[in-house]
Amino acid sequence: HHRLAEAVVQGYQGDDGDLGRPGRMMATLKHFAGYGLALAGRDYAAVEASPATLMRIMEPFRAAIDAGAGAVMVAFSTLNDMPATAHRVLLTDVLRQRFGFKGMVVTDFTAINPELVNHGIAANAREAAYLAFTAGVTVDLVSCAFLNHLEALVSEGRISEAEVTARCRLVLEGFPDLSAGHGD
Repeated sequence: HHRLAEAVVQGYQGDDGDLGRPGRMMATLKHFAGYGLALAGRDYAAVEASPATLMRIMEPFRAAIDAGAGAVMVAFSTLNDMPATAHRVLLTDVLRQRFGFKGMVVTDFTAINPELVNHGIAANAREAAYLAFTAGVTVDLVSCAFLNHLEALVSEGRISEAEVTARCRLVLEGFPDLSAGHGD
């Protein structure tokens, strides 16, 4: 699994990882984590797994991260009763701190809103945005929860402007063509 993960990342990003070169694209690892263990193999279904099982199935993710993968897509599912999109232990403690991932954490289609509301852990889109952001999500795909609510969350003092800036920087650094020639 380790060699396969490394080969996939190198195939997309090149041996040198320079995404600014022609024919390169960022490798996105998906779906983090345990999505293949969903009950009855159904999309959106819950995942129940022991820490030992989770660490085994996360090893290919770790190998791909070590190979320089630029993005990780979060699973739609819950992981041991917590939606992965709002799972701070999974996204910050394991992915960022334990695995040393420095790239972008992206959601799947509408995983913040309405999925976190549908899972019953957020009362509305603003709370869903807060939970996903504080868990460690960088990019909200499709739901527009970050676009519509991060400014208000900063105004309310629940997240800082510096945290939003740091997430934006991750995106710009991940795409050299977007950040080329721009200062801090």
